[in-house]
Amino acid sequence: MDRAPAAALETTRAWLLAAQARDVDHVLAHASDLGGVHTFASGPDTNLSLAELVAHLRTYPPVPMEAVEVDGRCRGDVAWVFGTAQVRLPEGPPLAMRISAVLVDDAGWKVVHLHLSEGVAHEV
Repeated sequence: MDRAPAAALETTRAWLLAAQARDVDHVLAHASDLGGVHTFASGPDTNLSLAELVAHLRTYPPVPMEAVEVDGRCRGDVAWVFGTAQVRLPEGPPLAMRISAVLVDDAGWKVVHLHLSEGVAHEV
């Protein structure tokens, strides 16, 4: 696999920041709906279609996201992007998040799937 193009990495980073800022127009403009689970996270009831994700974003206030670091791999018109970020919750310390996204190049890179999970210590 080749390294993901800079445009795919930047699309992912900007999409995450837009979702956290509740910029639904940006999220929809840079997403592709394949009719399945679009986004899931490590919380309850977080397996969301794109429509459910947009409804969620419209319901809840913004949550700042910082230190978004992404890298990725690409094969043809499909990219897998992975990385980390810090989420600032209203109370408590920043939450370390792991990110994994799948994008397709469809007249520009579009997010088709996203996974967010809380970072935890790796123990063997």
